[in-house]
Amino acid sequence: MVILEELCGDADWQSVERKWIQYGRDAKWPLTNNTDGGDGVCGLPKETRRKMALVWTGRKHKPETIIKLCAARKLRTTSEETKKKMSASQTGRKIEWKDKISIANMKITPEMQIVILQRLSNGEKVIDLSREYKVHRGTITKVKMGKYPK
Repeated sequence: MVILEELCGDADWQSVERKWIQYGRDAKWPLTNNTDGGDGVCGLPKETRRKMALVWTGRKHKPETIIKLCAARKLRTTSEETKKKMSASQTGRKIEWKDKISIANMKITPEMQIVILQRLSNGEKVIDLSREYKVHRGTITKVKMGKYPK
């Protein structure tokens, strides 16, 4: 083993690791790294990503694992600086595909909306209509409020 570089304290080791891995690849060193370095998952080859996906597709966590994950998440804290960065990255973001997905997932057609509105005006209850149409009562309420996609 050869130490290529030593860093002090909170130095940016990820970028240094990426630099050395790239240098080694360029120099044709017999590296065994599957990634570009840094966090351990950047730049995975397509075949490796495909194999990983096959392993995890369809898997579900056990209920006790979900409880442990939730408990661990509650212990994590996010600094105010990170919260501001996350907020800034989302500010002004325009989601172009939201309406397309809403329309593709519609369970209530425009014709059904007309019938539902008539029935609601005749005094029928939201909960009864939601059971009949097999949708959440919030869906019927959106139709009622004019907020369901047309």
